[in-house]
Amino acid sequence: MLTIIASLFLLGFLTLLNYFNLEDKNRIDHDILQELKKECDSFTLDVSTIAIKHRSWKKEIMVDMYGNKINPNAVRKDGFFEFKKVNEYKSDLTIPISYKGETIEFLTTLYVDGDWLGIKFYQQKETTFYINKKNIENSYIDFRFLENPKIDYTPVHTADFYKDW
Repeated sequence: MLTIIASLFLLGFLTLLNYFNLEDKNRIDHDILQELKKECDSFTLDVSTIAIKHRSWKKEIMVDMYGNKINPNAVRKDGFFEFKKVNEYKSDLTIPISYKGETIEFLTTLYVDGDWLGIKFYQQKETTFYINKKNIENSYIDFRFLENPKIDYTPVHTADFYKDW
């Protein structure tokens, strides 16, 4: 009986914790959007115009006995680790934008599978692009539809930005 009560309490606590985490995430999204709206011109972008150049490769990583990735510098002396081959992905995006009478190519890189990205673009059809009025190099594209918090609002730069690299 005590186990059931403890389980219900834990379930309720986790649900409440998840609720507050979602509230924080929504608040952060709202704050970012307000800032973007103040500083940027925004418009709808047809994602089918985005060119995707992607590649993948196999990489060997260290994992613990449960399959979780571990830091190679923090390997335990007792040797409870193994090597596992995983796929790594890189997708370079070229985004042509017509802005103030000229076409500007913006570039960005996402570390996701390019085939998966193409499918998501096909499903989504369009998204919002934000061009900073003061500094065009501080522009963003809204990739929230990819449902990956690391790339919600992805910074993009012109090809000129990368010439000095």
